[in-house]
Amino acid sequence: MLIKVILHNSMDVKILEIIDLEIMYRVGRKSVIAVRDVSLAIEKREIRAVVGESGSGKSTLASAVLRVLPGNARIVRGSIMFDGVDLLKLPEREMRRIRGSRIGIIFQDPSATFNPVMRVGDHIAELLYVHRGTRWEEGLKVAESLVKRFGIPSERVYDYPHQLSGGMKQRFCIAMAIATNPELVIADEPTTALDVVTQMQVLSMLRELRDEYGTSIMFITHDLSLALSISDNVTVMYGGEIVEEAPSDDLRREPLHPYTQMLLECIPRLRQRLDFRRFEKESIELPSTRGCIFSNRCRYARERCLREEPPLIDLGGRRVRCWLYE
Repeated sequence: MLIKVILHNSMDVKILEIIDLEIMYRVGRKSVIAVRDVSLAIEKREIRAVVGESGSGKSTLASAVLRVLPGNARIVRGSIMFDGVDLLKLPEREMRRIRGSRIGIIFQDPSATFNPVMRVGDHIAELLYVHRGTRWEEGLKVAESLVKRFGIPSERVYDYPHQLSGGMKQRFCIAMAIATNPELVIADEPTTALDVVTQMQVLSMLRELRDEYGTSIMFITHDLSLALSISDNVTVMYGGEIVEEAPSDDLRREPLHPYTQMLLECIPRLRQRLDFRRFEKESIELPSTRGCIFSNRCRYARERCLREEPPLIDLGGRRVRCWLYE
């Protein structure tokens, strides 16, 4: 059963700290760097959004934390500290005890999460049996209690995945992720295939999970407006690198990196006319030089941006990778 924890008044303890992480994929005879020099920390009770377009490295980052990277991926360097323990140095047996128990995961595609020949409630019962030693019948009762909180009739735990709508499947995925009362939940684009109303319901559930149980959440999305609506802090990624990191309110009020500014400009506003032709003309190929990775799309690019890669500059409470703020 879920047990409420005593909440701290401040988010001053790191539950997850990623340090200088670099991940490479082998594609044919070539090696491609998917994540480069990434360092970020998530405090207890924090909702941290990781935002970026496809190919930015955000899902690779989540897979690295769970240690479920594909076979052609290799972690070149770095460490992933979870509650003071480096996950990259743990034996697989120890990692299996953490994965699904202390770290929950909500996948982007709920349909791919379930075994089609198992009742959805059995997935939760199995999870509790493996990680908590809970009897199967008791696990089903926990499943009934969980989904009831999410507005789903308890009898639906005895349905098969194909009998549920997309929204119901996603809510069952959330129930699976929190059934063991994890300290960290990784939500990998959990609202992508959902309608706007169901999206808001999922976001509300995630906030409730943080507020009631003190769970930290790593919320991965390509939608900056969605990230700003739920998160305490936002990390913006582009081309495998962190280009900006700031509290959500500061980022909404004053985005610093040109890429973040463009993402905010893409959010529709009332009485605003967007010229989509401008975005269609922009190249999304990464530059071949060792300069700024965003230089070929940046409206402020200078000669130095093409020659030298900017560091992640600390501005006191926020960071940005841009020569404009040297």
